[in-house]
Amino acid sequence: MAVPLRRKLAHCSFCGVNELAAVPLITGTGTAICVDCAYAGIAAVEGRRRARQASGRLTPSMLVARLDEHVIAQDTAKRALSVAVYNHFKRIGRIGPGERSTRLAKSNILLAGPSGTGKTLLAETLARTLDVPFVVADVTSITQAGYAGEDTESIFRRLVTAADGDIAAAQHGIVFLDEVDKLARREGGTLDVSGEGVQQSLLKVLEGTQVSLDPRGGAGGGPAGGETRRLDTSDILFIAGGAFVGLDEIAAERGGSRGIGFAADIGGERVPAPEVEPQDLVSFGLLPEFVGRMPVVVQLQPLGLAELRRIVSEPSGSLLSQYEELFRLDGHVLSFTDEALVAVATAAHGRRTGARGLRAIMESTLLGLMYDSPDWDPGRRLVVEAADVRAAADTAPRPPVPAQTSPPAEAGRNTEHTERRAPLPRVVQAAAPDHPV
Repeated sequence: MAVPLRRKLAHCSFCGVNELAAVPLITGTGTAICVDCAYAGIAAVEGRRRARQASGRLTPSMLVARLDEHVIAQDTAKRALSVAVYNHFKRIGRIGPGERSTRLAKSNILLAGPSGTGKTLLAETLARTLDVPFVVADVTSITQAGYAGEDTESIFRRLVTAADGDIAAAQHGIVFLDEVDKLARREGGTLDVSGEGVQQSLLKVLEGTQVSLDPRGGAGGGPAGGETRRLDTSDILFIAGGAFVGLDEIAAERGGSRGIGFAADIGGERVPAPEVEPQDLVSFGLLPEFVGRMPVVVQLQPLGLAELRRIVSEPSGSLLSQYEELFRLDGHVLSFTDEALVAVATAAHGRRTGARGLRAIMESTLLGLMYDSPDWDPGRRLVVEAADVRAAADTAPRPPVPAQTSPPAEAGRNTEHTERRAPLPRVVQAAAPDHPV
């Protein structure tokens, strides 16, 4: 007699509960979901919809308040950027009534400032606050025809991916074009496949056009072998950023604040450079058509020692809090003295790389502790002092020094470079407080 085969129990693909439980299952082709998980999914979608609607009611002052939680200083840039973003979302109907009596022009934004001053962080924080898809595109990797690099359409494939495949959401997203100053035209007449040509290819998408997203294996364009999808860039906010080294000198010369040679700087007070104007960007090497599509120009100022000190510990998710969490996971309590935090800012300020230099200083300072502390018994309190920071900064890698010819008397001596190893930080190790780590 044949024994009947036992049917495999259906189970929820999300939480794993089977059909024998009290919670009913909704089954489909090869999958199932329980009612509880279905309700949770509906609630998540509804919550995201309400969050997007609420983000449209944010005023410029509210946007600045959000930026203040994550970005130190740059108050003027925050105000200008918040107003520009607020006006953009009024234009696309996210704020106010949907009907418009007057057509509103598109206002993309150009952020100009030294490296490490927070250009990308400002754009990313705004996108997260407004709950819109966000992508950073390094324009130096883009070529006009897509050879020897990416093409402009690859930016929007990534944007659709960031929107979880939702074309409608991607069309209201934010694209940050990084290193746009590297696209400046160079003199000499040489072939330029990643400069002026890329500026030309970006003109249409900055203004608003239909972009074809071919299905390259599901990379934002849809499933492999599927239909080509089209994305409208008219309502996408483009924020371009770059260091624009030398732009302040161009603006100063236009403003007549430098005179001829160095005579204007001798014995006189330093005259601040005037605000950057479109003709300055054209003189720098950007196409007039490209500059015209970036009507809002926001200047970021270099970070001083006081701002770097605040960046270490004050913003939400600061560097200090991140490293404290790393040591907490090993069962230890990490703390920096006030003098040590000042030493971190001082060392980073000397490197002239802005906020990016802070992490390098923290890493070199805590390298020894991060290597040894996992082997220690939990419950130690580790206090980093200013001397530890200065010792680590002194042993940080330096630019190579050109080799010099050895004197004849030292011809036989081995002059091969020997790596200096940073000493372990001098820390105070003591019992941790009574509360659990």
